[in-house]
Amino acid sequence: MKRLFPVINVLSLFLLVILAAGAVYVESLIAKRLETETRATLQNHLYTVKNRIENNLLSDLQLAKGLVAAVATKPQLSQREFAQAAKSILYKHNQLLSVSAAPEMVLEMIYPLEGNETALGLDLKKVPEQFVAAERAKKTGQIVLSGPVDLVQGGSAFIARMPVFIENPQGKNTFWGLVSALIDEKSLYINSQLIGTDLPVEVAIRGRDALGEEGETFFGRADLFEDAAVFAELQLPVGSWQLAAIATGSLPEVGAFVWPMRIGYALSAFAILLSFFVMNIALKRTVSAQERAETAQSELQASLKSLNERETLLRTVIDEMPDVLVLKDHKGNFLLGNNTVARLYNTTPEEMVGKNDADFGVPQEMADFFRENVLAIMEKGEPEVVMEDSTDTASGEVRHFKSIKKPFKDADGNNQILVIAQDITEIVEAQRQLEISEKKFRTILDSVDAYIYLKDKAGHYLFANRKVRELWGAAMEDIVGFGDDKFFDHPTAKNIQHNDRLVLDDGQTLKVEEVNTLPGGGTTTYQSTKLPLRSEDGDIYALCGISVDITELKNIEKALRISEQRFKIAGEAAYDLIYEWDVETDSLHWFGDIDDLLGYPKGSISQDISAWLNLIHPEDKDLLGDAVERHRTSTQPIKYEYRIQHKKGHYLYLSDHALPLLDENRRPYRWIGVCTDITTQKEQQLLLEFNAYHDKLTNLPNRVLLADRLSQAMHQQKRRGQTLAVVYIDLDGFKQINDQYGHDVGDVLLVEIGQRFQTLLREGDTIARLGGDEFVAVMLDINSSMDSIPLLRRILHAISVPVLVDDVVLQVSASLGVTFYPQAEDVDGDQLLRQADQAMYQAKLEGKNRYYFFDMEHDRSLRGQRETVERIELGLRQREFELYYQPKVNMHSGDVIGLEALIRWNHPEDGLLMPGQFLPVIEDKPVAIEIGEWVIEDALRQMDAWSFQGHDLSVSVNIGGLQLQQDNFVERLEALLKKFPRVASECLELEVLESSALQDIQLVSKVMQRCNELGVSFSLDDFGTGYSSLTYLKSLPAANLKIDRTFVRDMLDDPDDLAILEGVVGMSTAFRRGVIAEGVEEIAHGEMLIKLGCNLAQGFAIAKPMKAALIPDWISSWNPPKEWQEQGPISRDDISLLFAEIEHRAWLHKVDRFVAAEEPEELELPEFDVSKCRFGSWLDKHGREQYGEAKAFINLDDLHEKVHVSGELACKAALKGDVKAIKKHQTDLHKYSHDLLNVLMLILQEQSPG
Repeated sequence: MKRLFPVINVLSLFLLVILAAGAVYVESLIAKRLETETRATLQNHLYTVKNRIENNLLSDLQLAKGLVAAVATKPQLSQREFAQAAKSILYKHNQLLSVSAAPEMVLEMIYPLEGNETALGLDLKKVPEQFVAAERAKKTGQIVLSGPVDLVQGGSAFIARMPVFIENPQGKNTFWGLVSALIDEKSLYINSQLIGTDLPVEVAIRGRDALGEEGETFFGRADLFEDAAVFAELQLPVGSWQLAAIATGSLPEVGAFVWPMRIGYALSAFAILLSFFVMNIALKRTVSAQERAETAQSELQASLKSLNERETLLRTVIDEMPDVLVLKDHKGNFLLGNNTVARLYNTTPEEMVGKNDADFGVPQEMADFFRENVLAIMEKGEPEVVMEDSTDTASGEVRHFKSIKKPFKDADGNNQILVIAQDITEIVEAQRQLEISEKKFRTILDSVDAYIYLKDKAGHYLFANRKVRELWGAAMEDIVGFGDDKFFDHPTAKNIQHNDRLVLDDGQTLKVEEVNTLPGGGTTTYQSTKLPLRSEDGDIYALCGISVDITELKNIEKALRISEQRFKIAGEAAYDLIYEWDVETDSLHWFGDIDDLLGYPKGSISQDISAWLNLIHPEDKDLLGDAVERHRTSTQPIKYEYRIQHKKGHYLYLSDHALPLLDENRRPYRWIGVCTDITTQKEQQLLLEFNAYHDKLTNLPNRVLLADRLSQAMHQQKRRGQTLAVVYIDLDGFKQINDQYGHDVGDVLLVEIGQRFQTLLREGDTIARLGGDEFVAVMLDINSSMDSIPLLRRILHAISVPVLVDDVVLQVSASLGVTFYPQAEDVDGDQLLRQADQAMYQAKLEGKNRYYFFDMEHDRSLRGQRETVERIELGLRQREFELYYQPKVNMHSGDVIGLEALIRWNHPEDGLLMPGQFLPVIEDKPVAIEIGEWVIEDALRQMDAWSFQGHDLSVSVNIGGLQLQQDNFVERLEALLKKFPRVASECLELEVLESSALQDIQLVSKVMQRCNELGVSFSLDDFGTGYSSLTYLKSLPAANLKIDRTFVRDMLDDPDDLAILEGVVGMSTAFRRGVIAEGVEEIAHGEMLIKLGCNLAQGFAIAKPMKAALIPDWISSWNPPKEWQEQGPISRDDISLLFAEIEHRAWLHKVDRFVAAEEPEELELPEFDVSKCRFGSWLDKHGREQYGEAKAFINLDDLHEKVHVSGELACKAALKGDVKAIKKHQTDLHKYSHDLLNVLMLILQEQSPG
């Protein structure tokens, strides 16, 4: 160590040289940074100047563009009108000197005119220096800025030439002329602070006539562009200017860092030198300490060697242990583990240290249990023995352990625990297998149709199966340990015990008949088999008994013996045929006229059984042949039904019942049987079965048979790897035919269409009628969705072919909903029918007389490909998307309050696609954000266009949760709004689904608040269908609520939907929010909404979504229905009248559905007690209390009674299938119902003030 001192002296000299070189290098860095900072500051000043010029120019050009819009709107402006429009632009504006208009490039209008009269009539085409710029503006369609040019009246100015295009009658844009504006050059420089202010930089501008760096310098020194200046480009609508700048002196912002850098370097150098000298002193002290440490280290090495030897011995003992041994700290982490536990965890003892059980593949729940158990034992401080499981991570097998856990503290007082665990998996598994085996044994014995029991040497029960327990009505614990004395009378018990002793004492195996008197009374005969159970040494330790109840068989034998002669006599006189079959000779002896039954002369039928079998129907022959062979030995009664051939060739149904006569060996030697002709009953049964599974009107399969065939078809298609289609068919316009011509004519039409269906479908396909005008087809072996289209088109065509009924030509169309199976997710038959039904409803909405595919995957495969996210992105880039607009109106006043923007995809192959056909594919993909932003931008662009046309319309846009929760959503929205300054931000509304805010309601609330600050409002779309509507109302700053269409659609027939709708309107009032209803498809919907206080709505009854170009004409022609204009909101005190009306409609709908059902007996009857129906409850209580004094109320009781009587009679007629009575009572029902609803309306009118 002492030899280092000369080296340290050399290093000291070298350090001084390095520090001197560093000082030189720092000075060079300062110079370079000073140069860079100077140019950056100079560039900032230049950009400031450029931005001022650009803003001032854009301000002038935007004002002038307003005049272009005025000219384009009214090309025939006079000089006076032009001056009036221009005056508003030039008022108090000192950069615009004048504006002029030159239709067809001939100057005809100027403002101000004074002093410029000589310019009128100037033809720009004949002035070369002006024609170049004018022609350039015409060709590019953009503003062309030329100049500066010198003015006759003094000064100089820039000339902005703006082309004007107008739309001709053919819809094409044509060139009208030019609008020009003079921008004062000096004012532009002053307002841009180029002159009149002390700039720290000198600026020059070149690019006269917008020619960029190729143009002349028109401001400042031209040689500035040759100096070491900085440059900036100012983009004009066509062309550009180039700016250059150099510093006029020192820039005050530059160089502030120079002296701090120098001082910093000096301090750093001083610190390095000081540290080096301190280190030199410390090194000398270290030399002395090192010598002392070397002595201590040799002593330590000797001690460690001894310690390592002892540790190696202990480690060998631990690793050789067959049991698991681990040491854990107070956190449950391994401090030590032997080879046994390492093999269990598929690792090494070294890898285990510092880790826990979960790190080696043990399930987290099990690892948490281990850790919590260790902590509990440490806290208790006492050893414990526990049974626990662990996972062998190599095989994944769960092992069972008996663990001893000993807690203790280490030398530092930290809690540790020693665990020694014995693997008892084999023992646990053996016990489990024993339990399973015993359970299986008991299950088998309980399933046997015999009485099985075990008894010990004393005759006490050890086991009794289910039959024994049921016989005595006792549980197992009430039987085991007791003898027969508990369950039988004394003589019976004594007889049983006698037989048991022969088995238990003598070792006999008995098969004996026992006649026992049961506990409940009565005598039963059992065929009992009893055998001894022996241990390995041959000693009998128990008895096993099996008893079968043969009481009935004994009674039959007795009865047969007594009545054999009676059968012979009765057979001769009976209508049924009695026969005897001799098993040994196979002869048949008939007692009755078998020949006459089968159409043969008397005595013609052979008495040989094989000849009899030859007359059996081929499908039944094997069954009867097997039965004959089986009953040669079996004593079970014969009971069969089969068909036998008549001489004329047709078949009769016979019911054959026979019992055996047994010999002394209990084998059948003769059978006595009765054959009954059941042909008539069978035919009736088959007819009933056909009616049970078929529609009475069309004979097509009904809903029950459809469900069975659909279930079988689904199983078959899935097994074969094929696809089936379910087609839900609903006739368009059938109700109108029924209403106009009556149900009889409608039935003829349904029968004809049903027959057409049967000729259309292939073998194996099914067509069923569900009821009314609804049918369902199940089509098998569809290779792809495309395969189904020809058949779907044939179905549509077949339905549309006219039908002639009683000189009346009837024609309907159909809406088809189609779904396919199998699908990605498991579905059942009912789900398929619901899917097809929903798709059919969509076909109705699309315009009827068409098919609609429910499943998106099949829908896309029908079009030849499955749309992917990449295809949607391509569609966005290729501008294939378009916005349609659906008006939102005040139904009462007729005011158009705004529009909703709805996206459509103009797919090049598949035509116009609805949002539901592509948006779900991308709802969680980044492209959803791009499409959402495109929708907002396109809506703003259209609003800007409408604003230019004089229509300031509010538009609402749907946004998804993914887009709304983007970090930069507000900034992006603000940028889009700035892009269209003519559109007021208050005119944009964003519609958010309730579910969009579910994930992070606080974040969404903040985003909405920031958007509100921009002027953009929000509405909650599909309100009422989310998870916590009240939470959204309280938390989200939404101005409006949109009631979901599902509540509006069914509110006229469903009281629950009306209650929800009325509640939403009430909540909107309570929370001071606007409310608008979606899905108004009927005038009646609008009337009910207005009554409830909801005037704002949208839906097909108002207008379907349309292209933007159609909106202005629609607005000008729109007038609300007279019913809406005359209807006003009703008092909340009279809301119950509306609910009473809907309750009655719901009851009437239930009656109509019951009467129209194919099998009404399967439906629940409507309530016919006038006091128990919901309308009756209202009538007797709230209705009478509140409206009993009304003049019209007196008629309600009588009408309500008549309605119920007519409804009950119609339902009873439906149960009887009396079509004529149904028609009569249903006509009365609807007449009285109409009168009742009119009375409710009169009562409501009486409550209105005026």
